[in-house]
Amino acid sequence: MKASPAARVYGIGPILVPTLLTFLLAILSAVPLGIPAYTAVTPSFLLMSVYHWTLYRPEQLSYAALFLIGLFFDLLTSAPGTTVGLTPLILLLARWAVLSNRRNFVARGFPFVWSGFAALVAVAATVQWILASLLTLRLMEAHSALFQAVLTVGLFPAATLLFARVQRLTMGA
Repeated sequence: MKASPAARVYGIGPILVPTLLTFLLAILSAVPLGIPAYTAVTPSFLLMSVYHWTLYRPEQLSYAALFLIGLFFDLLTSAPGTTVGLTPLILLLARWAVLSNRRNFVARGFPFVWSGFAALVAVAATVQWILASLLTLRLMEAHSALFQAVLTVGLFPAATLLFARVQRLTMGA
């Protein structure tokens, strides 16, 4: 009898999957592709990951891991005049918000879950824009934040398929 993929992954591996995948997404988001201001308009793969794993496997993505991943991302993408520490703050606030409202989304259909994600992205983008403007003492351009938010919401269904597939393969659920 052939073992299922979930049966082949055991021990601490499945517990680390959400953290490792989120870490890999931080690296993917920071890889320069030769596009000017790429990180300013890259979809927030980190926010997608936080939303998904907090909804479906909240015990496997800790606040500490998110803080470290967010700080790592900020250090990878920081430039003079940028705000190191803003990404961990946004990720931690997002996890708290999703965890606080988790019961409203878990047993719902995907359109409802997607609309919740869209609301989270709108709030996160606005908070990030305001804080970045305050911390740098200059008004940041809003159009790149808006573009990033729209792209993030638009790519969320594809990311959800990936996350669900990884979840089934490694955790059996």
